Amino acid sequence: MGERLKPIVGRSPIFEENRMREENKRRQQRRLLAEKRRKSRQRKRIATLVFFMCVILAGIGAIVKLLTSSGDENNSNTGINAVKPAEKETNNSVVSQSDVLQVGLTAEDFIYDCNDAEIMSKLSNKAKSNKMVNFIYENYKAYPEAVLKAVSNNSELADFAIKYPLEVKKHHDRVATVEDMYDTGKMPLFIQWDDRWGYYPYGDDVLGLSGCGPTCLSMVIVALTGKNQYTPTAIADFATKNGYYVTDTGTAWALFSEGVNKLGLKSRTIGKNQDEMTRALDKGELLILSMGPGIFTTGGHYIVIYDYNETTGEFLVKDPNSVIRTNTAYKLESFREQVKNIWAISK
Repeated sequence: MGERLKPIVGRSPIFEENRMREENKRRQQRRLLAEKRRKSRQRKRIATLVFFMCVILAGIGAIVKLLTSSGDENNSNTGINAVKPAEKETNNSVVSQSDVLQVGLTAEDFIYDCNDAEIMSKLSNKAKSNKMVNFIYENYKAYPEAVLKAVSNNSELADFAIKYPLEVKKHHDRVATVEDMYDTGKMPLFIQWDDRWGYYPYGDDVLGLSGCGPTCLSMVIVALTGKNQYTPTAIADFATKNGYYVTDTGTAWALFSEGVNKLGLKSRTIGKNQDEMTRALDKGELLILSMGPGIFTTGGHYIVIYDYNETTGEFLVKDPNSVIRTNTAYKLESFREQVKNIWAISK
């Protein structure tokens, strides 16, 4: 039997004691993080100073070389041409030193090579209007194809993605609570690529790339019960240990039926029609939808529907992969054919 989270029950003194212990631990972690950031800023200042010293020395060297050259003016037109990402050298000598200092990449990070022309083309288009996407595009060999694909489809991930080579090397602890991230009685929005858990291991990669399922279920459980220990990382661990993640596929549907029942909630499958969906919402149920290619994804994805507009009939969505799509209302006709399954979850 896989390890399970404890079923949802009332708050207990032991839980309160654990919560206070976790709060003290978080305070200590914040102090340590502040100190780490201070040291990091100091190292960056030193690195920047060293960089400018190198530039000055290089300039002096260039002047000396010019003064001692044969004076052939034809040799003066040897400016460095821009190198396209597809033409970058394997020794990474073309990587901008200032960019490396900014993000912290090193030559050892350039270990990938994306050969998908469609991904690179879409990245190139987004790079024209987004500096972070442009950095990822220019230094694409530091990023696995899954990251490049995610950013090419949704530039909202750029801030998360640009730090990926550095963050995946670190140990990321399980988030203990989301108490400070939602108002009691309201539907929260948890984004799977949030820095607090986006780099946490899940399945073949990290929550930021493959954790839409656990993030959706986390939102639903917290909204229904107010139990803020059911974080995306907690649900990810539960899914992994109970076999609800399928390698090379993603989160299994069983998490939203069998898994939900194990966690002490109720789940039922409903049809993808307006009346059945609105009736479920009127009863206080929350809907998790498995989506195919279309508005919300180019492959597979999970979203939450938590309410609807009685006047327009539009559904209100929490998309764990997009703040923009979350702030948009949708008529069922615009995504009905993309729906693969719907679970209505309740206490």
